[in-house]
Amino acid sequence: MNLVINMILDLSTNSRKSTVEIKQTDRSTRTLRMTLLDGNKPIDMSDVRTATIKGIKPDETIVYAAAEIEKDAEDNNKNVVLYTMSDHVTEASGKITCELQLVTGAGEIIQSFDFYIDVINQLYDEDDILSESDLSGFKAYMIRTLNAALITERTKNAFEDTYGTIATIKEELEQEITDCQAFLDEVQYLLDTGAFIGSRGPQGENGSNGIIVEGAQVIAFEIVDDELVCYYEGDEAPAIEMNDDGELEWSY
Repeated sequence: MNLVINMILDLSTNSRKSTVEIKQTDRSTRTLRMTLLDGNKPIDMSDVRTATIKGIKPDETIVYAAAEIEKDAEDNNKNVVLYTMSDHVTEASGKITCELQLVTGAGEIIQSFDFYIDVINQLYDEDDILSESDLSGFKAYMIRTLNAALITERTKNAFEDTYGTIATIKEELEQEITDCQAFLDEVQYLLDTGAFIGSRGPQGENGSNGIIVEGAQVIAFEIVDDELVCYYEGDEAPAIEMNDDGELEWSY
């Protein structure tokens, strides 16, 4: 269950001191919905990156918690900030002095005038709960996070301006992968079915009756008119002779 408490904050004037009342020990069920104005006109939130609630509790402990900027249907910032009160806010009764801090993309800081959250006593304290500081957000951490988000956003925009959206590139790559896999599957099918094996062509002409042997010098043999002819390179004839058994011998 979430109960919404509406509040109007005019950041240009301190004439109105807004106070909301909540019950002590409520557990994350009260959301403060703040509509932000600038002289009774909606404040421009287009460049606002973060919203933070800062406060001092009656026991002097600190509230420093992140709030949420409401978006419209096109994901643009509206002049509305939402803050769901944590257990730390409602643990101790009394009036909490608060302010809203906005940080823009240019590093500008805008702070509202004070408003109050009045935590009303429960009927009795069952667990004797002690109040603690809520340190869920820190300014330095938020600034570093903001800078990192801005760098990431600029890099993403520069990439998409050059190459197109990441979603489009992903779809194109997936289609290329699908097409390549289909081509490979088709080639494999043709290999498996023997589609690349053609019919045997006509017999070619026989080569010459000769042999070439590489040794100390280049020589070649050829049968010419039933006689063995030896060709050689250079001026020195190779040491080839026919032995008594009619065998050709070559001493090299």
